[in-house]
Amino acid sequence: MPVIAVNLAAALFSKVTELVDHGLYASPEQFLEIAVFNQLALERGSRPEDLVAQVSPPRLAEKATSKRLARRKPKRSRRHSAQELSSRSSPIARVSGRRGVSKKEVGETLKRLALSRAHEAVPEPVPIAVRPATERLWGQVNRLFPLKFGCRWILVANAGRRDWQRYDAISDQLADDAATLGSHLEAADTLLGRQRDDLLSRGLPRRGNSASRDRFLSQFIARTTRSAEIYPGAICQYALAAFDGDHLALTERGIELARLPNPVLDTNSDDATATLSDSERAFFVEQVLQYAPGEVRDLGTVLKAVLAGQVTPDDMFDAVRTQFPAEWTDVMARTHVSGLVARLGEMALLRRRWAGRNVSYEPAVRATELVGLLER
Repeated sequence: MPVIAVNLAAALFSKVTELVDHGLYASPEQFLEIAVFNQLALERGSRPEDLVAQVSPPRLAEKATSKRLARRKPKRSRRHSAQELSSRSSPIARVSGRRGVSKKEVGETLKRLALSRAHEAVPEPVPIAVRPATERLWGQVNRLFPLKFGCRWILVANAGRRDWQRYDAISDQLADDAATLGSHLEAADTLLGRQRDDLLSRGLPRRGNSASRDRFLSQFIARTTRSAEIYPGAICQYALAAFDGDHLALTERGIELARLPNPVLDTNSDDATATLSDSERAFFVEQVLQYAPGEVRDLGTVLKAVLAGQVTPDDMFDAVRTQFPAEWTDVMARTHVSGLVARLGEMALLRRRWAGRNVSYEPAVRATELVGLLER
């Protein structure tokens, strides 16, 4: 069998050894061997398990999962399908525990965010206002569930209070709870073999990763500087919250979103297959139409290009590039467009179809309706 030497950055090697230490792979060699099969499958547009059956040595075929070649089965336990796992008592919680998040911690977080608590008395909402037409979201805001999470968290954290709390008094705990849920959902994604657009943990931070916590807060909630300046994030740009001095308060619409039932927060999170309900997706569409003219203009730009037949990333980008600032580099513009596509997907207005590594866009029925509203 050929032997290949590979130079890896120390940070990458550390992540590989961490997975090995958690028992997900027998060794770094097995991780790399499986990675090769995954990449070959992407190149050929086939499934990794099909390649295993064709060319792999028996030892790899026996150890690889049938869902994807990305996990080794736990020691002294038989392999289970996703259907079998969903019928058992919280297998995801056990994987979460191996990744530093206990079942108890996840339960306590979800208990704090219970829908019943969201209906307790809270301070008066701040007035809602239409956002500036020139305002654009940062392109890396590629999920809407973090906004739902933020609204629910802020609402229950202020239950029974007369005044909304100061942001610096709540930001750390907000990020901690988001990281607990993010790590738990990441374990679910891994265990059930979710990929790409099906990942539930996208947009949330991870436990033990301070950089991800900082990104979550600055992109979705707010960033504060050492001089105490506050730069609001997407939760304010979507008119769901606003700052009253250094106090972060929800608008009436933010409270409404917080009180909508959610498949992750209000059901068994182990069984959730989506992060937003149909009602929440419809809420976000209505929200941008009424209060975020800059966002809805950019979303409409992408939808119009796709409806006109520009359904590949390159074709669509070429069609919309002139609608964004000329001083932007192509990298900046592509990042912005990528965020728009992701948010359209969260609103169920656009779908991505994958064939190996190639993707094309498909508009949903409501996309035509939305574009029609924009053209009135």
